[in-house]
Amino acid sequence: MPRHLLTGHWPDLLAADPDLVIEVIGGTQTAGELINAARERGIAVTTANKQLLAVDPELLQATVASGHPLLKASASVGGGLPALEHTALISGEQPVTALTGVLNGTCNYVLDRQQEGVNQSGAIAEAQERGLAEADPHLDISGWDCVYKLSLLASTAFDDLVTPEEIAREGLESVSEAQIAAARERGEVLKLVAEARRLGGRIVAQVSVQSLKPNHPLAQCRQEANCLLIETASGHTHRTDGLGAGRWPTTCSILGDALDVRRQLLAPPTSVRTRYQKGVGS
Repeated sequence: MPRHLLTGHWPDLLAADPDLVIEVIGGTQTAGELINAARERGIAVTTANKQLLAVDPELLQATVASGHPLLKASASVGGGLPALEHTALISGEQPVTALTGVLNGTCNYVLDRQQEGVNQSGAIAEAQERGLAEADPHLDISGWDCVYKLSLLASTAFDDLVTPEEIAREGLESVSEAQIAAARERGEVLKLVAEARRLGGRIVAQVSVQSLKPNHPLAQCRQEANCLLIETASGHTHRTDGLGAGRWPTTCSILGDALDVRRQLLAPPTSVRTRYQKGVGS
């Protein structure tokens, strides 16, 4: 990388008047300042930062808005799993009644290894060695990562903002050897499941460890894979599978978003063309 392109001062990036900002910093402080400043100047953004998108109401609204030209976030949910895109597509065709999924590849790998006899700390260390877990895996293991992803998916599916505070949370800290042994005796599989359902006039959402029959689609999701089931009012269940952790699935999603922005910049629809003019904002 040419050194003159590197900077430790993010406003320098916007001073170059770019067409696109790709944010993979993580966290909410600096990343939030950068993304909001870019959007105010009409610069397109693609990000994998599900935490920031879920906790900022304005960004959450922009993320789930259909066809929003200035904010792309495919990599924020599911890594290589096109979860947000499929959810938006299906919900645009018919009402969604429920979402259920294994949405964290790190937790899925760790739980699989625990059920194979490896203790949790050892399983986390293995995941880190394979590039499937962060140096600090707290957001994954605590279930917060799934909460943020479910917030984005549920808000997209039900066309009604579902904030992280509205989602009940359970992480892997609660998984005991006795619980693993009991599931094994029943011939079942433990999974960290994210689910959201419309019940009457409200949406009920939670992230919890569940014991599933081996023939359940989510029980068949192994290692760092993710799986999303979308149920519609017609009674049909749409299933999407893909790798949910690791550098390459995330990279593919980010580059896919970047190419999507490029297509829109080269031939934007008339309705959004002016929104890409610098200085107009979002």
